[in-house]
Amino acid sequence: MVKKSVIGNYSTTVPQELPYLWTTFAFSSPILFFMDQDDRHRVYMSFMDRHGWQCQFLEADLKTPLPKRLHFASPDKIIELVERGGGFKDQESRLMLDQGIAMGRGGVYLSLTDDQYAKLKKSR
Repeated sequence: MVKKSVIGNYSTTVPQELPYLWTTFAFSSPILFFMDQDDRHRVYMSFMDRHGWQCQFLEADLKTPLPKRLHFASPDKIIELVERGGGFKDQESRLMLDQGIAMGRGGVYLSLTDDQYAKLKKSR
């Protein structure tokens, strides 16, 4: 008997006799290991609709503010920023962002590259 398994965008078939082996491979894969995002910077972005969308950024400790602030006329720019910043980990995170935009305020964690992080560290 064969079981169909989906991981990310990849679909594969797994023999029924080997589910433990497949699970072990999926979580111990060298490819997945090297895709670790330790080399990225975790930043929290909060946004609020005040005659346009205002975005502020905090370090991962949620105490240290970053100097750069952004202002957008459209919530579409916030969605684009989150996409580029690696903030959509799954469908749920996208739905939460949409809910925050609908309410007029919210926040999301971003996973930024060194270049993206350096731009946020620069003062205006």
